[in-house]
Amino acid sequence: MLVFVVFVVSIGILLPSKAAVIGLFNTGLDDAGVVRADHHLETHWNLLPAGATVPMQPVVLTSTGGFPVGPWLADSTVSTWLSYSEDSNGPPIDYGFSTAFSLQGLDVDTVSITGRWSSDNAGLDIQINGVSTGQTNDAQFGGWTDFSISSAEGHQFSQGENTLTFIVNNAPPNNNPIGFRAEFTAAEAAAIPEPSAVSLFFLGMCSVVFRRRR
Repeated sequence: MLVFVVFVVSIGILLPSKAAVIGLFNTGLDDAGVVRADHHLETHWNLLPAGATVPMQPVVLTSTGGFPVGPWLADSTVSTWLSYSEDSNGPPIDYGFSTAFSLQGLDVDTVSITGRWSSDNAGLDIQINGVSTGQTNDAQFGGWTDFSISSAEGHQFSQGENTLTFIVNNAPPNNNPIGFRAEFTAAEAAAIPEPSAVSLFFLGMCSVVFRRRR
């Protein structure tokens, strides 16, 4: 008797990956993307003054409360200002405004984040996971400064949670207004391709066992 033993071979084929949006919020927006009311606390961003060990929630400032929004850039329907206090005043030190985002399931070698920021006073740096990107903002609160952070530019991202931090200096000598604002124009990365199982059947040449019964 002639017996054929057929082996099923599964080959993983990578499907084309698509760009996925990274979950980042402009400053001053709630979960629905609506600008928060004046003096509300921001939940998508943290604030860490220099010398502090525990982050705090920054305060939202809008044109409703008047000064310093004007001379600061007027708020809009897509973003507004964050500050240290309800009257905007804070000690003359550096402040880190941070937001966290996840790259779980995304290709960390394809990350691209672009946008613009404004600050009172100078913006000293933008950091990814505590590492400087070397980008500053000297225009301060009267205008916008564009920023770009991507894997292609050599910036390192982690699979899972990442932290984006903007460092703002409040100029000495006395307590005075400290503010930060950011808008994202794009934030995306390619999804990690998932294999598709394709079963291929090979006869004869693959593996055939002959057994002859007498």
